[in-house]
Amino acid sequence: MLRATFFIFSRLKANLPSSGFRIGYWSLVIGKSQSHPLHSSHPPISHSPLTGGYDPSLLKIQAKIRIKCECASQFMNFSPHLIALGKYLAGEFDNREQALADPAWYVHLRLWQRPINLFTEDSITLFAEQANLVNLDRPYRQRIMRLMPGHDADAPLQLQYYMLKDPSSLSGAGRNPALLNTLTLDQLDLLPGCILTITQQTLAHNSYKFVATQPPDTCCRFIYLSQSIQVSLGFAATATDFNSYDKGIDSDTGKATWGAILGPYRYTKREQY
Repeated sequence: MLRATFFIFSRLKANLPSSGFRIGYWSLVIGKSQSHPLHSSHPPISHSPLTGGYDPSLLKIQAKIRIKCECASQFMNFSPHLIALGKYLAGEFDNREQALADPAWYVHLRLWQRPINLFTEDSITLFAEQANLVNLDRPYRQRIMRLMPGHDADAPLQLQYYMLKDPSSLSGAGRNPALLNTLTLDQLDLLPGCILTITQQTLAHNSYKFVATQPPDTCCRFIYLSQSIQVSLGFAATATDFNSYDKGIDSDTGKATWGAILGPYRYTKREQY
């Protein structure tokens, strides 16, 4: 039974995301192959072979297994492209090579994009923030990215941005993800015009390039610190690279004032979440 279950979940693992979205197929093997303790000659998972009794730490593992199984069911309801997009965007990035090659125009930044447990019924959601490498203790641009199915056959995925009502409450969550454990929907404000449509290009088997652009009839504008802010948004992402086209726009002139003025910020993934 254990061998058969291992085979099934090994095959599932090939189609499920890893790291930040990992399901932990070894845990699933244990959870699925375990019989009810009252109807089995095998000890339950919480039974300690060292003591012959029940180990509280193993009971915690049981709880984690149940959570992981629920996550597996959740992601199996998502399209492979949505899962791949979530995996590509989740991680820690920086643009070291670009900043060294052209320091006059590109600040050396670190970018965190961490999966969070919101909108799980139909979406993969990320918390994002960034910081200048010389001021990692002062991150900025805290935002929420909700990845979900789109409504256009030519752009089957979309991304909706949300703003935190109190960005300072989660400042530093990129490096300290425990801060995200208490995040709830009522702490967010929807940004109606801040939406991207996403297309994908197949590079090889199970390898894609995703390109996100704003629909032509939308404008990403919001109030922050009593000021009206307009932003032009966009990105291109592969498994290893993330190019950000985000830039601030002067509402009066329509000209870019900060960000990717001369071209995208070219980030490389340093760690997979």
